[in-house]
Amino acid sequence: MTLEKKPGEEGKSVKAHGLPLTINIGLLVAGAILITVVLTINFFNWRNGYLYNSEVKNNIKMVAETVGSQIVGPLSVSDRDAVANVIGNIAGANQQIADCLIVLKDGDVVFYDLDGTRIDKKFSKKMLNPMLDYVTIPIVLETGFGFGVAVNKDRIGRLMLGIQYENFLKNERIRSVVSFSQNLSKNVAGSVESGDFIQVRDMMSNMVGNRKTIAYAELLHEDGTILFYSEMGMSVEQSHTKEGKPENSKEGKRALKLTTSRPVLIQYTHGPKGGLVLDISVPVLKKNKKLGVVRIGYSLDDFLQAQKRSRLMLAGIAITFGLLGIGFSLMTSLRISHPIRTLATAARRIGKGDIDQLVKITSGGRETRELGESFNQMIAGLRERDLVKDTFSRYVTKQVAEEILKNPDKITPGGEKKEVTVLFADIRDFTSFSEKHPPEEVISHLNTYLSAMVDVIFKYEGTLDKFIGDAVMAVFGSPLPHEDDPLRAVRTAIEMQSRLKELNERWIREGKAPLSIGVGINTGDVIAGNIGDLRRMEYTVVGDNVNLASRIEGLTKSYKCPIIISAATYLKVKDNVMARKLEAVTVKGKAHAVEIYELLEYHV
Repeated sequence: MTLEKKPGEEGKSVKAHGLPLTINIGLLVAGAILITVVLTINFFNWRNGYLYNSEVKNNIKMVAETVGSQIVGPLSVSDRDAVANVIGNIAGANQQIADCLIVLKDGDVVFYDLDGTRIDKKFSKKMLNPMLDYVTIPIVLETGFGFGVAVNKDRIGRLMLGIQYENFLKNERIRSVVSFSQNLSKNVAGSVESGDFIQVRDMMSNMVGNRKTIAYAELLHEDGTILFYSEMGMSVEQSHTKEGKPENSKEGKRALKLTTSRPVLIQYTHGPKGGLVLDISVPVLKKNKKLGVVRIGYSLDDFLQAQKRSRLMLAGIAITFGLLGIGFSLMTSLRISHPIRTLATAARRIGKGDIDQLVKITSGGRETRELGESFNQMIAGLRERDLVKDTFSRYVTKQVAEEILKNPDKITPGGEKKEVTVLFADIRDFTSFSEKHPPEEVISHLNTYLSAMVDVIFKYEGTLDKFIGDAVMAVFGSPLPHEDDPLRAVRTAIEMQSRLKELNERWIREGKAPLSIGVGINTGDVIAGNIGDLRRMEYTVVGDNVNLASRIEGLTKSYKCPIIISAATYLKVKDNVMARKLEAVTVKGKAHAVEIYELLEYHV
């Protein structure tokens, strides 16, 4: 590109007129990149929180429906103690349910605050906690059944559960503290029952130790007496002065109301030395009898500091990307005036396979047209094929990969709903095996096993979705479906067990330890598509039916069955298999029981 001077401008520098405009364009582009990065990070943070809270709300809705179906009878006969027991047993242990109201049809309120307190008054919006999100379902009494269908449906009221949202990290922290408190409670239960309070003190001291995150730890007798007390920075002598005295704090008195139907109490308070504290209380139980309460005050100072550091890190990432964008934009802007043919040569390199470079030229000229043609060749000839090839060649059979390369439009970029059969296979007691054998032998065993299992999956044209440690997840019906996908999954499971038997026989002859696996299979609708971003994208399936397949695999250990399939899968393969019906089970995440079958053998 050349710049022509106007008459009378002979003494002026051409660069003085051209360079600032180029830099300004670069700064404008960089500013747009920086703003986009910041907005994108904030959007993804908001989106992740929204999706997590939506999932929480859906789970609470299932809890509400379960409670609603079980309190209809007691409400119809005004048995409020039974209603309280139902709410305590089902909703009381859920840390995200903070409030519960039952409003009758005439406006009377039967109010249970999950501590067992009840009041009778007319409903008012003032009763609702403005900090909570309420899930409301109708309570319907069905009568006059004919042919299995209720003739009369009388709405007797509504159930309202208040949800206390927490972010994912805080919920995980709460779960870990609850687990620690429950372990502590189990360990001291025997000593509390026998009255060996010296042993109680020693066990509590050993388990609590000098953990910097525990602001205080307390063991209360069922009569409210403090049996053990420990506080961060407090000497043993000072702690002993509180033992034997009654607990008078508001949080402690609430903790003493815990029952077997309300096994966890979560409170937020301020620690003895300031700072926000997560107060977790669990009952000490022996033979289902309450002997006392364990209270753990977990300091959230480190957690809040970690969140602050995360926000600063995100800000640093945004600034870094912004600076990189500024540098890239300025460099690109300043290089516009370089020879066009040099850029066209770079574009031809992109067309030959170097797809990491992205060049966009809008100025005119023959060389520019050559660059545009090369860029279009790259887009049309390599990028789409290489993306599909790189994504699928490692996970699917050769036939499937070739079909995808021929027809890449069969893969929906954003995802689609489809019916598939999901298979999970997991090695039993692999952690114990790893601890007892040298790392080289563990890796050799695992690689040999996984190679054999992948061969079987590919044999029946399944898709290897992912390895999850020593577990294998395979999908039949995505990305390319077959009419007999459930049957292919079943045959894969049977041959997996057969192939493992051959491996075990060889390992035993070599003096090595054998392995055993459990396989779970489920058929149903999922969302299949590309998940991730440009830096790391994965074609996978997600949904409730994927989770159910994983839960079913976990049941193989409990039922001592090598292969368990769901009823949905069994109905599609029952003419070709022999299976034994097991009991209907309730799995995590499912409100209703699921029928399962032990797969015995396949026949044509």
